[in-house]
Amino acid sequence: MVNFLNKRWLLKQRMVIMKKEKKVVDPEVKILEDAIINKYVRMISVVALLGLGIWMLIAPGKPDHASVEKGTVYILKEIWSFEAGVVLLVVAIAAGISIILKLRLLYDTNFLRTEQGYYFFENRKRRKGLPSIRDNDDLLVFDRDNNRVAKFPKYYKTKFNKFKKVDFDTKYNCEGPYWSGDSSGFTFFYNGKNYVDMQFEMRDNDLVVTLSNNEGRFYIKDYKLHKDNKVRSVEFY
Repeated sequence: MVNFLNKRWLLKQRMVIMKKEKKVVDPEVKILEDAIINKYVRMISVVALLGLGIWMLIAPGKPDHASVEKGTVYILKEIWSFEAGVVLLVVAIAAGISIILKLRLLYDTNFLRTEQGYYFFENRKRRKGLPSIRDNDDLLVFDRDNNRVAKFPKYYKTKFNKFKKVDFDTKYNCEGPYWSGDSSGFTFFYNGKNYVDMQFEMRDNDLVVTLSNNEGRFYIKDYKLHKDNKVRSVEFY
């Protein structure tokens, strides 16, 4: 009897722990999970609309209703026809395809631009602490752990809180030196790191950059002529 009570008590404790674990959700990942749930909820409405359209095609004659009708039922009774069924079917199929494509995006590698910065999701987990550099309207993110460069297409023209697909750009890598500049200054990357501690000297339109701790010296040709936020390769000096 005592052993049975002990087992029952342990089972209750385990259930309590599981409930607590379910409640603890990473708020950053929750943004993605909520978006996925929202799409599934919308899919339920699409399926209902699809069923209604098929019903109208199979039985285009107006169905009988009770004398007291709700507004929605009355409207359906008035528009009920084969033609209306075709319209509902087309709308439902188009909406369903759109939701499926958006779900594929959410399950794929994607990014979300917010007013505070970007969220980079891969395998439904957020990738953090990755340095980035602006490349015209795009954003390049250096993933040194996987030796690749992720590209957020049209990042600076993307609306806030909208998920978009991530590309991986083979034009760049995590070893080479790159720079990007505008009227306020420039950003310098080498070995997938954003360098701030460095010395530089102007030579006409060019710029010579020397990294701290003798990590390298580089020559940026036509520096003054290329302040357009475009990422370019740098020559070793």
